[in-house]
Amino acid sequence: MFLPGIVLTGITFPGVMAHELAHELMCRATKTKVLDVCYYRWGNPAGYVLHEKPANVWKSLLISLVPFVFNSTTGFLLGMASAALYRSAGHLDFFSISLFYLGVSFAFHAFPSLQDVKAIDDELWKKETSLVAKLVCAPVVFIFGVNAVLNFVVVNMIFGLAVGGILPALLLGVR
Repeated sequence: MFLPGIVLTGITFPGVMAHELAHELMCRATKTKVLDVCYYRWGNPAGYVLHEKPANVWKSLLISLVPFVFNSTTGFLLGMASAALYRSAGHLDFFSISLFYLGVSFAFHAFPSLQDVKAIDDELWKKETSLVAKLVCAPVVFIFGVNAVLNFVVVNMIFGLAVGGILPALLLGVR
């Protein structure tokens, strides 16, 4: 992660924390033992969940991809709340700005990390992994893998702004 990425991650730390919490909760839901959790720290990675190897590819997929769904959905809902407050008040206030910031922060950190993508990829190409799992997971691994390998901070920021701010504002007719 280069300097602007570290700074952006520091500014958007609530999204990192939510991402790691989603990993931890999925580990617990899939009965995958959690060994250590760090919700946020300065450095790379900014947060992590160390866990035992999941029992199968589907559990690995859930542990790796649920943070994308959780952060995207929560970011969108926070953005909707922000836009609704702004629309009803007719002006920006502390709460609408705070919700906008949280929505963008959550969505900014939705994408799986390189470690998350590698975890899925490792399971995907084992002999015992079904063809269905390979067909479902391979495109996902490719798309998220390109973003993770190239560390597209710009893509993450565009996604964060779109999901946590622009789309909710458009849907609620906020100008």
